[in-house]
Amino acid sequence: MRTHPLKITLFVSLFYVWIPVVSYLVILFVAASDPSLYRAVATGEDGVIELLHIALGLCGFLLALRLLYWYWKQDNRLGIAFAVFSAAVCLYIALEEASYGQHLFGWEADGLFLEVNKQQETNLHNISSWFNEKPRVVLELAIILGGLLLPAFPGLFMRFVPTGLRPYAPTILFLPTSILVIVSRLPERLGLKGLEPYLGSIRHSEVQELYMFLFICLYIYFVLQLERDKQVKQPIA
Repeated sequence: MRTHPLKITLFVSLFYVWIPVVSYLVILFVAASDPSLYRAVATGEDGVIELLHIALGLCGFLLALRLLYWYWKQDNRLGIAFAVFSAAVCLYIALEEASYGQHLFGWEADGLFLEVNKQQETNLHNISSWFNEKPRVVLELAIILGGLLLPAFPGLFMRFVPTGLRPYAPTILFLPTSILVIVSRLPERLGLKGLEPYLGSIRHSEVQELYMFLFICLYIYFVLQLERDKQVKQPIA
């Protein structure tokens, strides 16, 4: 397995390992023990999971801006492109999940959104699969390949990574979140989501999105930490 090149502190292990695993166990426990409570608190546009989607999108956006500033100082064009792309993706996630403020401020969709949005919301991801399902499939495949298979079997998959990008390949610490991206959607894909009371209350696609967005945040933070560590190790001229 690909080991983590940076110091694994309590803070790091908390966000890479304990928070993902414990949060998923809490979701399963609450959904199984009190389905009505889970539906009231965790689901819906103003539920905990949806709000966490927004929070993770904003967190990733801020991390990407910090990374952009870092690369800008270094005049690293490839890094700037990555940071800009990451910031755009995270901002899109936050705004789309918040329906650009519709559910926070309580306005009604009108005009084109009222006609073509299947949930009558001010967002794009409920208009076409090109803004929702297809990007989600691409992201899921990227996490499976880069966040699961690559750190688990680096000898097999690292050869496909360009030499200059190999230090930025996800490490063993990304495995918990990557596994949860897969496991959280399995009940739906295996036709088990109707089971009561254990799984019937859970919207598995929303839970999967939670760990997808967490993975994005963790990876941007990982790259930022690598760049900081690289500067510390550079010899003073």
